[in-house]
Amino acid sequence: RIRTLKPTVLHFGCHGDTSSLHLLRSSVNNANLIRAIASYQQHQNTKIRLAVVNACFSAELARELSSHIDFVIGHRLALLET
Repeated sequence: RIRTLKPTVLHFGCHGDTSSLHLLRSSVNNANLIRAIASYQQHQNTKIRLAVVNACFSAELARELSSHIDFVIGHRLALLET
């Protein structure tokens, strides 16, 4: 879907741990997500400029994604659910 819509902003609102994001129907390993986004960025005219990773322990993922996306926001600790 990302290749079709060509977004400039990505928002992940999900559960996470230090090695993966837990999406609605499956989990995605951080390394696989980074590779997929890096490949997308290299082969598309429209670039993702901002990614918000609203998930627990997503700071390392955000740091890795910042090599491929201009602005990335992640969380160092667990998020409180209210």
